Amino acid sequence: MLRIFKVVGESMLPTLQPNDVVITFRFKKLNSKDIIVLNTKSYGNIVKRISFVNKRVINLESDNKDIYSSSCNVTYSIKEVLGKVIFKINSKSVFLKWLSI
Repeated sequence: MLRIFKVVGESMLPTLQPNDVVITFRFKKLNSKDIIVLNTKSYGNIVKRISFVNKRVINLESDNKDIYSSSCNVTYSIKEVLGKVIFKINSKSVFLKWLSI
């Protein structure tokens, strides 16, 4: 199933900008370096890059090394993954203004 999320914050700069919109799909197999949306108890939905993955758990990293993100110092269950980012719409896109997202 496709899902749509709005990016909040600067932890994924320069790859993802604040207010960009990402579209995700839930794949059975995830790989290191995939960008995902994860639902966490502590932080809610977050967008991060996978730094480590096995069949049960993942570790995350931010693309913006100038900003500390405490969500990256945690091991998460792979069950918390909502989807892998397959497409992004730039926050300055006319298409987004038309969609009113």
